Amino acid sequence: RDNTQTPILDQVQFRCDFPRWLGRLPSSKRRVVEELALGHRTQDVAAAVGLTPGRVSQLRQEFHDDYRAFCEGEAGNDVNV
Repeated sequence: RDNTQTPILDQVQFRCDFPRWLGRLPSSKRRVVEELALGHRTQDVAAAVGLTPGRVSQLRQEFHDDYRAFCEGEAGNDVNV
């Protein structure tokens, strides 16, 4: 979605980092992320991918933590360049 409240540099970073992070995931997890990113509800995503809503919620937290670690690692790599 377009977002005029997020600073432009943060938007640029997300648009660069997110596809790279997403590409690291197995296709089954990538589908869950894509469905959630489209704004679908947890229970709808669960039904679409054959998981329980509880598992989708667990994955959501795993994705959050993994993406944060990915971005922090990327920032660390930029400092060493």
